[in-house]
Amino acid sequence: MRLLNLILDRPHYKQKNKKIARAKSQGKSRYKRALMELQAIPSFSRYPDVADRAVESLKWGKKHLTKSDRFDWLTGIWKRYLHFLGDPDEGSRRQRIMDKYPQARILGDIQAFHEVFYYAFPAIQGHAKQSGCRVILDMPFFEKENGRAMPLSPDVVIDRLENLEDKYLTDYLASNRFCTEGEPYLETHDGWKWFRIRPGRSREEGEAMRHCGNVPGWCFGDFIYSLREPVDKKGKTFWKPHMTIVCNGLRFRELKGFSNRKPAADFHPHIVDLLGQKKFRGFSRPGYCPKNDFHVCDLSEDHVRELFRLNPSLDQDGLDWHSETVCTLSNGWRWVFIANTDVHGYCRNLSTQGVGSLWSLKGRRGWHILQEPVNVGGSIHWVHRLVLGTRDKCVLGIVRAGEKIDENISFGLLYFLKFHAKGLYYFDLFRMLSVSDRDEVLKATPTLLNHFHPETVMELAPPVCVIEAYLKWTLPIDFHIENERTLVLKEFVSRKELLEYLCFYDQWKERVAKLSDHDGLAATVFVKHLSFRLDGLTVNISRDSGIKLIYPIKGIISLLVGLSHLNDQKTRKSIMEWILRPGMDIVPSANSLI
Repeated sequence: MRLLNLILDRPHYKQKNKKIARAKSQGKSRYKRALMELQAIPSFSRYPDVADRAVESLKWGKKHLTKSDRFDWLTGIWKRYLHFLGDPDEGSRRQRIMDKYPQARILGDIQAFHEVFYYAFPAIQGHAKQSGCRVILDMPFFEKENGRAMPLSPDVVIDRLENLEDKYLTDYLASNRFCTEGEPYLETHDGWKWFRIRPGRSREEGEAMRHCGNVPGWCFGDFIYSLREPVDKKGKTFWKPHMTIVCNGLRFRELKGFSNRKPAADFHPHIVDLLGQKKFRGFSRPGYCPKNDFHVCDLSEDHVRELFRLNPSLDQDGLDWHSETVCTLSNGWRWVFIANTDVHGYCRNLSTQGVGSLWSLKGRRGWHILQEPVNVGGSIHWVHRLVLGTRDKCVLGIVRAGEKIDENISFGLLYFLKFHAKGLYYFDLFRMLSVSDRDEVLKATPTLLNHFHPETVMELAPPVCVIEAYLKWTLPIDFHIENERTLVLKEFVSRKELLEYLCFYDQWKERVAKLSDHDGLAATVFVKHLSFRLDGLTVNISRDSGIKLIYPIKGIISLLVGLSHLNDQKTRKSIMEWILRPGMDIVPSANSLI
């Protein structure tokens, strides 16, 4: 099938490569050549909305990514994403990309580009140009890996650039991150102040804080509240922003820190002072990148008490519908469900099967919320410690989660996943469980792992019984796990049975036919020296002449990636034929036994 796809693809890609080569010879710009490359991918014409976003990104890159290798880096992100959106039978080029880059990496790059890189990079580049910092201007977006240049993820690029800024531009940034827009609204601790900007959009705030400044997302009724630190310079006070809050009417819509990241705990006392103003009603529904917003669930219990003492009627999530109690836990916490149709989730770690299953889900949509009871002046306030976007009791994503994950949240998740969740489509939820709770929930419901990439599953190092259940779902062949390190793909009682089994496969039939008999010395030598192209697959011969084809569990990712080449319609025989591809062209002689 792959050979057929290659043959079918060749005219199309030859034509495409000729056009691109012709464009290069004609002196067409890198932007036009990149656009032609994206247009040649079938998904570009199949998904117009995605194509529009890709074109806008290239235009942005043409303006800001002045180095050619950086522009190629951006083009590569979109090429991988468009190939990912394509059909599995679109050809060998798509398959090579999918082999090289896990789905989690492809989707993560697109998300990180839009959430962080798009806003942060122009400011970093501008500061580096003004100060003449060549270390930042010349930092590569690729790094060597196994002798090949591999692209860095957008969030990794920004982290490295910001580290270089801290090292080389500390003094420069200290003088160039000040804001003048807005009016003082509320003084908090240590002379810091909240400033209010009307109307709620500010390019100055956006440039200083490396986000959009609510310019593209502004709507009627928006205000910006900016937390600023006073900095004295030669007897004059300048104001340095550290946090930006978008408030529509009397409800908070976005609460972000520097570069759209979640605000640090150091800012919580200042935040409590602002949110504690009784005029504010609370939070609206989740907006852009809600996982990075500050929320009440980030606060310590003392800060929670202080907040609700100041503003007892604060609404935590803008969820106005009646909540249904799902269960009450032994520690007094509880799970509730609130129905809605607007559910946000992130599915970057899903396998192809998982993506298909996710969008085929039907049922009630809404939020499952883990609540902690907090006594404030004799009145119980239910604090939202974890908000999950769900559909038909399947977890689609984390909408709200605090920075501090403790045993109470782990215990609550354990109970919910064991007894109330039908499915799970957001892998990072596993990382919120303690190791013991995670193992317990996976032993009880191993099918929760079924929809995820092997790479992420194996990172968890789940119990052997859970790995076996996952592989039985993923591997379309019979096997069993012998111990924590070894997978037995096939077992035979004798050499003769093994050789007869190999005769079923065309690539082996001729080799086995060269043996005079299946029980003699030559057959013993042949079996002992069997070699396969699947690295790690070996023959284990026991004393009682039993034979096993064994494979190390640590190499299971390579096996699963290899199997992904095969069409879903392939039979068990063809799958085993791929696994058992011979690695030797010459049958060893009997003398090699001596």
